[in-house]
Amino acid sequence: MKRPVWACLKCGWFTQEGKTRDCQDCHNEVMDHFDSSGEYFEFKRLQLLEKCGEISKLERQVRYDFFAFAELSQKPVQIFFYKADFRYVDKKGNVVVKDYKPAGEHGLDDTFKLKRRAMKLVYGIEVLI
Repeated sequence: MKRPVWACLKCGWFTQEGKTRDCQDCHNEVMDHFDSSGEYFEFKRLQLLEKCGEISKLERQVRYDFFAFAELSQKPVQIFFYKADFRYVDKKGNVVVKDYKPAGEHGLDDTFKLKRRAMKLVYGIEVLI
């Protein structure tokens, strides 16, 4: 079972307790939320790749909206959204969207599978696990 993590992006200190929102090491009051410790460690790994120049423009929690055209009102209506864990640009200039799942491809629920297919159809982006 995954447990949420609060992490200080300034010094790297993190906790799974959720009671504190202040960093114990540098007393930074701005802590970031991650759904699991695995997602936090993946973010730290991607940060290292960014520092080495392997990737660039690393972003977290990027939102993609999906709309349909409402025939009666003649206006677009938001159907759902997908929030990607990570988005970055690789060395070849390709935009990479990545979602962290502890069980990899085996633990995907139907909702995620639908959103992953929609990302490919609407945005032309293959979501990596």
